[in-house]
Amino acid sequence: MEFTDRQTAHILAALRSCQGHDLSHMPHFDEVEPLSDAEIDALADQINCGEATAGCYTVVGMFRQTACEGDLRDASFVEPIQAKGPREAVKIVRMKAARNRAAIPQGMGERAAKKEVKRLASDIVVLAVFEGQLSDLYNPAWGNP
Repeated sequence: MEFTDRQTAHILAALRSCQGHDLSHMPHFDEVEPLSDAEIDALADQINCGEATAGCYTVVGMFRQTACEGDLRDASFVEPIQAKGPREAVKIVRMKAARNRAAIPQGMGERAAKKEVKRLASDIVVLAVFEGQLSDLYNPAWGNP
């Protein structure tokens, strides 16, 4: 089944808004159990990258400054992305992660905001780029890696 970019964005937003909430009271789940947060992550990866993993990459990175301050959980990220190749995947993910991370104060000009995003993007260290979805890389049924 194929969706437009808008439809995909809406589906992903709906999935993410359900994470961390108990949905078992909804009639949709009378006969089935709601997905766990990890299962929602895997489903979002699958929707984001499609069934075929060609052109789908997973980028693992971290913000250098935050890592130096000692909080690796806050510094690191794993991001699935659709791209033409690994270099493009890194470029897209750097900007996306920097935009998500940027604390742009209200009233900051657009030019200054873009400069801050570029600064944050340059602080990202890419640790690995994998071809495929995160779920292709590790299956919990395999045990500890």
